[in-house]
Amino acid sequence: MKARTGPSQRTVLFAAAWTLLILVLCALPGEDVPEVDIIAIDKLVHLILFAVFGILWLRSAGHPTARTGFSVVIVGIAFGIATELFQEWLDWGRTMDVWDAVADSIGVFCGVGWELIRRYRLDSRESRF
Repeated sequence: MKARTGPSQRTVLFAAAWTLLILVLCALPGEDVPEVDIIAIDKLVHLILFAVFGILWLRSAGHPTARTGFSVVIVGIAFGIATELFQEWLDWGRTMDVWDAVADSIGVFCGVGWELIRRYRLDSRESRF
């Protein structure tokens, strides 16, 4: 099997589109966000969005390494904080929530960790053959 040497254009575009989706969702006016009566569902949504963010950006790096993973985590945390500041700045019925930024950070960390472990296992299987 041929090893990947760099990111495919499709993978990078998909990661960029996901990032744009997060930005659009965070920019929705407060009245457009549906109310759900499930405890902490908002935090779970943030966690999932940013876990996928971490996975996609790490995959777009080609062959992910711990160093690349660290970079994606740092950028993801900064992006999560920026989206919260963006919501505060827009003043559309959305407010900054530190716990959302915490959920974003945990999500990107989990996503990157998941992808690094998955990639390590895949590489281990390929090296046995």
